[in-house]
Amino acid sequence: AAASYRLDVDVSDDAQGVTIVAAEPDSALTLSTYAAPLSRQPGEPVTLRAELRDGDAPISGATVSARLFSPRGRAFDFVTLKDEGNGVYAATIADLPEHAAGAWQVRFDAEGATKNGVRFARTGSGELVAERGAARLGTPRIEVVGDMLRITAAAEMRIAGTYRFDVIVARDGQSLAWGEGARTLELGPATLSIDLPLASVGSLDNLFIDARLLGLDSVGVAGRTTLQTH
Repeated sequence: AAASYRLDVDVSDDAQGVTIVAAEPDSALTLSTYAAPLSRQPGEPVTLRAELRDGDAPISGATVSARLFSPRGRAFDFVTLKDEGNGVYAATIADLPEHAAGAWQVRFDAEGATKNGVRFARTGSGELVAERGAARLGTPRIEVVGDMLRITAAAEMRIAGTYRFDVIVARDGQSLAWGEGARTLELGPATLSIDLPLASVGSLDNLFIDARLLGLDSVGVAGRTTLQTH
């Protein structure tokens, strides 16, 4: 019978866990979820987002919550997502509940009723990586040097080590040029630069420049910055 049921499971001390699968082969109701940013620097807010749809129709009025799990597996309090209309539910938290670098897991739970009054429950998941905050990158600068386009960014290094500076230049969503360079950086200020062929870029108008500093000793995004020219 169509209804909302609850299943409680007692897990013995030596058990690793329990997986419960609920199959609804004829249901068109879906829950889509994500957590952003995928690569998070210390101090960045976290956005939790879910979307409920019954086929093409959005579902409003549901109860949607999310729960964060640290890289060490610690679970934190539920966060209630706000119904923003059109089937979208979201919440923004100013900071993670603890400062732990690594992969954070997010579990989403949704329950409610369709416009036909059929009760439902759905779960979803998301993930983000909390970076160590090894560096802070300033806004990139561009200049033409001969037949090359030079992209430069100032960095404040908080953890010394070997890093790779990656730069992608795009226009209207299409990648035009890409370059990388690895070097060892000490604590304190540093200047990072990449030269790319000017011919591959053409005009300097309407360029999107994505610059990232990637850690090689401990793999991760140490810093990221972007620039949009006009």
